[in-house]
Amino acid sequence: MRIFDRAETALAWIATGRPGWPMLFVALFAAVMFLPGFFTVPPIDRDETRFAQASRQMAESGDFIDIRLGEGTRYKKPVGIYWLQSATLKAFGADYAREIWVYRLPSLVAAVAACLLTYLIALSLVNAQAAFLAALMMSTCFVLIGEARLAKTDATLLVTILVPQLMLARLYMQGALSGMGPWLFWGVLGASVLVKGPIGPMVVGLTVLALCLLRREVRWLGDLRPARGFLLFLIVVLPWYVAITLKTGQAFWDEALGRDLLGKIAQGQESHGAPPGAFSAAVWFTFWPSSLLLPFGIWFAWIARREAAVLFCLAWLLPSWLVFELTATKLIHYVLPTFPAIAILCASGWLNRAPGRPGRVYTVFLALFLALAILLAAVPVGFMRQYDQWPTWPWYVGLSVSVFGIWLTWTRMRTGDRLSPVLGFAALALGLSLALFPTM
Repeated sequence: MRIFDRAETALAWIATGRPGWPMLFVALFAAVMFLPGFFTVPPIDRDETRFAQASRQMAESGDFIDIRLGEGTRYKKPVGIYWLQSATLKAFGADYAREIWVYRLPSLVAAVAACLLTYLIALSLVNAQAAFLAALMMSTCFVLIGEARLAKTDATLLVTILVPQLMLARLYMQGALSGMGPWLFWGVLGASVLVKGPIGPMVVGLTVLALCLLRREVRWLGDLRPARGFLLFLIVVLPWYVAITLKTGQAFWDEALGRDLLGKIAQGQESHGAPPGAFSAAVWFTFWPSSLLLPFGIWFAWIARREAAVLFCLAWLLPSWLVFELTATKLIHYVLPTFPAIAILCASGWLNRAPGRPGRVYTVFLALFLALAILLAAVPVGFMRQYDQWPTWPWYVGLSVSVFGIWLTWTRMRTGDRLSPVLGFAALALGLSLALFPTM
């Protein structure tokens, strides 16, 4: 259809324009993906209410060191997310203390920022169209769409990982990093420790280690100014950790490190255990609908495995993925910090494929996985029928949008368009959001 041919031309024009225009489009596109249900859906995760209540108590008490939940403590995670949520509540005022969306705002802003950072990282590695497509794919990713609507740590954690990864990508590809780059690397990495402990440094550190092994040298890291940079890292991290230790003794460490972190590594907590390989099997659903391009990402990672950009993505993806697979406790958002690397590989693979229609084998794969849209939209119906209820009108709208997304994705990909299939992904993601979140 002519309208979608024009959409392809428009997207290509935006992608190759000055970076400000693609970034504005990505931000607006991501906001459209993340906003349905943001203000209206009640808390859908028990941890969401605990984070919100603890942040409310912090704002009301004025104690920004200790983390309290009711009469007890909340020491499973460090203080970073509580500071952000408390600050948001302070900005809106006490009248909004009972509105869950106020506590979700840091996650929403972080999720949009994560899509923009994916674009900037990809722009350091691949061409402008691939960077643009990768960022839009992240905007449609099922797990990120979910985390944008939750008053939890994971969207914020993703941002604190992507900023150091952006600095690292620029250093790796350009051979130099100047200005504020080194200080952003170390300062935001320190902020990551305040959000979710060692997870951020683990992902970034494993990327650095893998790249050093590939290059067989470490001198290229000199522009990160490791000595002074690590001092900045400690300045960011230590004050609160020292303060909470002085205030609570071993209580914080026993809970956060002993029972939460090490407990999840050693055994599956709260019925979330799964064997190694579970994340690899689930990624076809957790990365949905962008997982429709996963075969191209895998193919491209193999044929271009010696290219610097691909090596960077693999160094980012594979070591951390292996650690997550070996961890006993598995929740679908754990591997979210690796998804931008997957998006970059998938976007590059799709754009570097042979011109024309995809082959017969992929066409069968596409047909089978597009049917998944209907199955996912039907999930809420199963829950509602347990309580003798029928879906409300948003579910029917969501189902209709999903059907449109199936048609649009099928026609655009079968036509061989480069960028417009992501509009079909957007319809699939929106359809699932409308069908799922307003009925939860």
